[in-house]
Amino acid sequence: MIPDGSWPPFGMPPVSEISGCGFLAIRVPSFGLASSLRAQPAPLAKNTVRAYTQRMPEPKSEASRILGVRLRHRRRQLSLNQEAVAHLAGLNVSNYARIDRGTGNPTFHTLIRLASVLGMEPGDLVTGFNADHLPPSGNGVPATDVAAGRLG
Repeated sequence: MIPDGSWPPFGMPPVSEISGCGFLAIRVPSFGLASSLRAQPAPLAKNTVRAYTQRMPEPKSEASRILGVRLRHRRRQLSLNQEAVAHLAGLNVSNYARIDRGTGNPTFHTLIRLASVLGMEPGDLVTGFNADHLPPSGNGVPATDVAAGRLG
């Protein structure tokens, strides 16, 4: 048994404040570091301002937009949210969200995973696409012109 007045062994530590919570009072020791460690208000980050002033990115192509519409429609039919689909398909939620919005460009394997999770055939996701749905190539030439040049 500890005799009265012997705990803590060196007496009460210096107290910077006492916070009351109803009938419970918590003593917070002060070690002289609090003033040097206080957080200073940081300037507003440039990225934060940009995040709230820029619009959502446009779809990379008509094909990406249509794919997003098809995925979103089926996901909603199944009453699933983006997080659930991403988890079931083994994808990062933000990556799936980009595909769902039509701004992502999924790999072949990702399309198969998503079709499987949503109970679809992979072909159902990409049926009806042609060169008109693709963005211009790296040199700015539309895919239809590239195809016409090779065939004609």
